[in-house]
Amino acid sequence: MSLEYALVGYLLRQPEVVALVGSRIEPVRNVQGSVMPAVAYQLISRPQDYSHDGPGLGEPRVQLTISGATFTSVSAVANALRPLLAGKRFTDRDGEYTAFVENEDDGIAPTSGQAGYFVRRMDVVIVC
Repeated sequence: MSLEYALVGYLLRQPEVVALVGSRIEPVRNVQGSVMPAVAYQLISRPQDYSHDGPGLGEPRVQLTISGATFTSVSAVANALRPLLAGKRFTDRDGEYTAFVENEDDGIAPTSGQAGYFVRRMDVVIVC
């Protein structure tokens, strides 16, 4: 199982996240026409740690992009995610991870035929 699937699995086990986005946590981008709010995730960097034993896992950085029709809905999802990823440990069958929220920023994403939707990007460093 990959780091990204471990992270998504962890988030989908949290009732406060499921209450806001259901199962709408998808890789790279949300499917056009998705119900909002929704979350997309992407790996933005995977630096490698090296030692005399060879390459290690490093500290991958994942970006969560929360999209919604209103700023309030996007903020609610971010407020639910932040404490779940602020120095929290989670596990899957392949290992243990610790997440740290590194950065957040807001934006708006224009879409064809619409006024646009609100976006908050959350960068999360994962210690493997």
